[in-house]
Amino acid sequence: MLPGGGIGPEVMGYVRDIIKYIGAPIDFEVVDIDPTVDNDEDVQYAITTIKRNGVGIKGNIETKSEAAYVTSRNVALRNELDMYAYVLNCKSFPGVTTRHKDIDVVIIRQNTEGEYAMLEHESVYGVIESMKVVT
Repeated sequence: MLPGGGIGPEVMGYVRDIIKYIGAPIDFEVVDIDPTVDNDEDVQYAITTIKRNGVGIKGNIETKSEAAYVTSRNVALRNELDMYAYVLNCKSFPGVTTRHKDIDVVIIRQNTEGEYAMLEHESVYGVIESMKVVT
C-alpha cells in the first residue's frame, strides 16, 4: 500500500478499515513515498515491493520537486511496472436508482504516452514546450 499524499492517506485508511471489516486475510505492507526528495530511492523500493507482492494499491503520489531531471513519481511507477492502460468499469446495479438503466461500459485510457510521457522542457524562460507522442 502506497498511501501517497493529500487525501491519499485518509482514503487508504478507509480501505484498510473495509478490508478488516469484511475479514479479508490481507496484511498490508505500507511504503511511503516522499514527494519532496530529488532521488527515486523510495519509488524504486515501492516498485520492488509491488513486484515482490504481485499487487499494490496506491493513493495520490505527489512530486513536488521542481528539478528538471526529476520524473513524476506516478509516471515512474506506471512506466516501470508497465501499467500502460487505465481500465475503468462502469456498471449499474439492480436496486440502485440511477438516471440510466442497464449501464455496462468499460473505458480504457492510455496511461504512459501523450500528456503522460512527461516529455516537456522550458526552452526559454516562461515558454514550456511539450511533445505529444501518438501511436
